[in-house]
Amino acid sequence: MKDKNIVAACRVLQGFYGYGEERIRRLTADGYDYYTVQRIVNRLLQGLPPYDDEGTAALDPEKVRERIRALMPDQEEIEALVNEMAEEICK
Repeated sequence: MKDKNIVAACRVLQGFYGYGEERIRRLTADGYDYYTVQRIVNRLLQGLPPYDDEGTAALDPEKVRERIRALMPDQEEIEALVNEMAEEICK
């Protein structure tokens, strides 16, 4: 059985809990400690295991940016797809 905080972190990454204040409110309403779950999210985005030896993690902003860039589609690919769709629609 997976740790409930890891499950919550995965749901955060899937967008289930929203962003900002909404995320804090919804996680708290579901019985989670926002800061614990967010630390796990940050570690997962860095490619690290959910917990370190002490159950916490320092956030390396550059690693997070690199991981997010790797997960995001290329802007040129998006523009090409949108242009292709626009041409198809506007025939």
